[in-house]
Amino acid sequence: MKNFIVFTFGLFLSLPLFSQSLSHVEFDYDAAGNRYQREVIYLKSTAADTTQQLKESYLGQAADSVEYKSSIGSRQITIFPNPTRGLLTIAMEIADDDSPVKLELFSLAGESILQRTIRQPKTTVDLSGQPAGSYILSISLAGSHRSWKVIKE
Repeated sequence: MKNFIVFTFGLFLSLPLFSQSLSHVEFDYDAAGNRYQREVIYLKSTAADTTQQLKESYLGQAADSVEYKSSIGSRQITIFPNPTRGLLTIAMEIADDDSPVKLELFSLAGESILQRTIRQPKTTVDLSGQPAGSYILSISLAGSHRSWKVIKE
């Protein structure tokens, strides 16, 4: 009976760990910082995904990384790999307007780590000098704003 209670308690404690790996939550904020949209993305693993992950891990890349795809205004943005071991890539579609994109990286304590204005379609951010942990990547374009959680291993 005691083993059953310990097993059940352990299973109960590990449940949030399993459910976190199956979904990702994105939030959108207006210019004043008010959240106006919440999007839950459920990540499903298929046999093809598992095969691809094995190939990537064999080549030395992060096998369990997530690629975030989102849009700001008329531009599609892709952020990968997440979690990262150092280099984070931000790829954007080229738009007709030549609006600069403001990229900011914050620690969870709110400290600004990086501020950059980008105009090219692909940018790499080097986090190798930062300690392992979670960060907030914020991208602003023509009054629109999106934020993502980035994990550095």
